[in-house]
Amino acid sequence: MIVITELLLYLSFSVLIGSLLVLVVPIKYRPEINISKPVLLICTALIPILSFGPLLRVSLILSNNVGMWVSFRNVLFTFEIGRAWLFTLILAVLLFLLLATIKLDTKEPLIKVALVFIVLLAFGVGKAGHAASITPWTGFIAHSVHFLAVIIWIGILLVIGFGSKDFKNWPLFLKWFTPLSIVCVSVTFIAGYLLMEIDIQSYNDQNAFILTEYANGLVVNYGQALLLKHLFFIPILLFAFLNGVVLKKRLAKHSNVNIARYLRIEGIYALIVFGITAFMGQQYPPHQVDKLVQSDGVSPLFELFYQDAIDPTIQVSWALTGDSLIFFTFAFLFLILNIFMSIKRFPTYLVILVGTVVPICMYLGIMLGVR
Repeated sequence: MIVITELLLYLSFSVLIGSLLVLVVPIKYRPEINISKPVLLICTALIPILSFGPLLRVSLILSNNVGMWVSFRNVLFTFEIGRAWLFTLILAVLLFLLLATIKLDTKEPLIKVALVFIVLLAFGVGKAGHAASITPWTGFIAHSVHFLAVIIWIGILLVIGFGSKDFKNWPLFLKWFTPLSIVCVSVTFIAGYLLMEIDIQSYNDQNAFILTEYANGLVVNYGQALLLKHLFFIPILLFAFLNGVVLKKRLAKHSNVNIARYLRIEGIYALIVFGITAFMGQQYPPHQVDKLVQSDGVSPLFELFYQDAIDPTIQVSWALTGDSLIFFTFAFLFLILNIFMSIKRFPTYLVILVGTVVPICMYLGIMLGVR
């Protein structure tokens, strides 16, 4: 249940910041879009509701000896996750009141104030995150900046992809969105790497190489989800390239090309990544894989591919096998096919289906080489 609320939380943030950022851009630099004030108000109201789940979860865990109310009060006022939620609640109420009173118009100056509120709310998410509890400043900044870069990039994708009303101004839109998306992707990878170093750092060996920690983490659910999340970035980056380079050249010759279709496809893959990220948020990071295996067991996905007896102190390694090479080849071929189908305007559902095969084949290639 909390996985669903986390997914909806990321979506609410994306729609909010994407809508308001697009409104700040003059109409001549973007297609005309449908932005519903009720939708923005619902997204704002959902933020404190959807972010309440982790706080409730911690309260329930600690309620055995002191009772639910005492536990909830202690978590709310003394834990970082509780104080971060109070911060989120106050800002969300202020943002709701602001959005309820202003006009959703490009010339409305208070939209920029609303954007400041959303940025602060994003930092509230970072403050409540796991990384911030381990390294208060580095983890907090890395999580917040990573989250902010993702929702800006994906938010604009979703709003323009699903809300555009016409084919006008696509070249001018891509002229500013392409460099913005490159910046967001770069920040996402840099901050994401720092975040990953914190989240999978081994407590048993502080000097362990990050790839070693990554491999050992595959034994548990968090590590499996992390790998899938990274692999599903492949189709996202593929369509980012198509949107920013290939289709930009086509627009120079044919001004009526519907870019929104490709933005929607990229946005759908982003929602898959959001879902995987939400699942990861409910799993224990692999700081101590041996103890995690003893308490929660081995990931069912890992057990599918690893046939030997699994010891809690297992050290995972990888080698290129014939089976791995076959699936890597399939992944490459489906990647080429996906590019061809996208350029030739095959039905959207087929493009998404073939694009999904790419990370799946990559995953199988990696897992079949695990030793």
